Amino acid sequence: MGMVCDEIDRKAGLKRLYGRAETVKEKLKISTEIRLLEASIDRMLRRVKVDMPAEAAPSVRTRKARHAANVRWRTES
Repeated sequence: MGMVCDEIDRKAGLKRLYGRAETVKEKLKISTEIRLLEASIDRMLRRVKVDMPAEAAPSVRTRKARHAANVRWRTES
């Protein structure tokens, strides 16, 4: 994620430079760099895994307690 943050900071700096650019040639070079950075950021963010980790199997103690509660309340035995 550090690399993504660095590229976002770079993009913000380029946007400031774009605002101060005076010639069309400068603006064109800077806008090209901004588009390349946006594509790079997009590729990096797609590789980030956001899946939740698999839930651990309940322990023997938990299974026994769950079974006892179910028997006590006459639900699934």
